[in-house]
Amino acid sequence: MLILLGAAFLFAVWFFFVNIFKVISRRVFLEGRIYEKVPFQRMLFLLRVKKWTKVCCTMFRTSLYQMLWNFTIIGGVIKYYSYYLVPYIAAENPDISSREAISLSRRMMKGHKWECFVYELSFLPWTFLGAATLGLSEILYQTLTGRLLSVSITRI
Repeated sequence: MLILLGAAFLFAVWFFFVNIFKVISRRVFLEGRIYEKVPFQRMLFLLRVKKWTKVCCTMFRTSLYQMLWNFTIIGGVIKYYSYYLVPYIAAENPDISSREAISLSRRMMKGHKWECFVYELSFLPWTFLGAATLGLSEILYQTLTGRLLSVSITRI
């Protein structure tokens, strides 16, 4: 019984916090490219607009599709990049349905998957540095990744 309760608790934390953090961080990065300072209250924008659960479902559906595609090795890699922009789409428009967000991400990434792969490959040294510093440099890595991706999205 404790194992089932623990698994349910971990799922709830992942569903309501981990997935939502992806969307909130993308929103802050997108606003950071426009405004010089982003107030801390922007971290709670999903609560303020009452779209927290809708975004949770969108991210859950994306993760579910990704998990199913991961059973096929090549399909998992391709769909990882196809669904890459779903957190950004949900951050800009939290009212969008999960099906529309996934479809829009697939259309936006059509022809740009290789560029995104090369872009992520360029941050491989940061990953090695993160392993060497036991994760301390990962904070800087996450900040740079979000800011640079926000700039590259505006060019697409």
